[in-house]
Amino acid sequence: MKQFDSRRWEKFRSKKRPETDRPLKGRFVKKVMRYAQEAREAHNFDVRKQLLQFDEVLHLQSQKIYAERFKIISLTDTKTFTEQIICGIVSPIFALAASDERKKSAIYELFDGIALPKRIVSLTKLNENEGTAFLLQWYRDNRLRFNMYSINEIERNLFIETIDEQWIEYLYEVETIKEGIGLQAYGQINPLVTFQSETSAMYNQFIETCNKIYARKILTMPAPSSTDETTLALDVNEVKRVMREMGLESNEEVMVHLSKHKS
Repeated sequence: MKQFDSRRWEKFRSKKRPETDRPLKGRFVKKVMRYAQEAREAHNFDVRKQLLQFDEVLHLQSQKIYAERFKIISLTDTKTFTEQIICGIVSPIFALAASDERKKSAIYELFDGIALPKRIVSLTKLNENEGTAFLLQWYRDNRLRFNMYSINEIERNLFIETIDEQWIEYLYEVETIKEGIGLQAYGQINPLVTFQSETSAMYNQFIETCNKIYARKILTMPAPSSTDETTLALDVNEVKRVMREMGLESNEEVMVHLSKHKS
């Protein structure tokens, strides 16, 4: 009663004698208790409704993620898919001025500080069109070192591995937001609106992070163990070797799907 009908409760107490061990009785006490109980049930209902609304926002986002996963798993050739991601990541980097230190840092980060295709000074001098075209050609040349089936499988594994890892991190961050979002109500702010706004910005950042990590993995992929480019069969051992050298494990979901598709 103190929490949900404090005004009535304090008014009632001020008219009564000091507290004793005797229970309080009377129609007014019952009335106050009924109002307090109704207020608590309404509060609990709002909490449950709010949680369902939060879950609906996450559900819509997860559907987009599953659609992206299924998209690359279903692709026979992942080359165009990967090139689109690389273009989206490298174009803004090479759009920066050559004297901008952020450009040099971004290029180093893109190649993980190793295996730069040419000297950093030369790369920073490239404009947006030149830099994008250069790295696309770099990717295409590296891709030709693998047989067609193996490189498609490697790229599927890399993308699935990246998006799954980052999705887990994203969900942890969302839980932190949900824990503190209830305080927004005290400031007369709709918690759902705040949650939608914050998670929308976080989701866009999540997508950008996934694409950056995937592009970095693709551009720093280790060389194949064999130079035989004429093989027309999926080399499962080659896929596992590349994933292992990159500190990853091949995704069983992708392998099973591809096996069914080839059979």
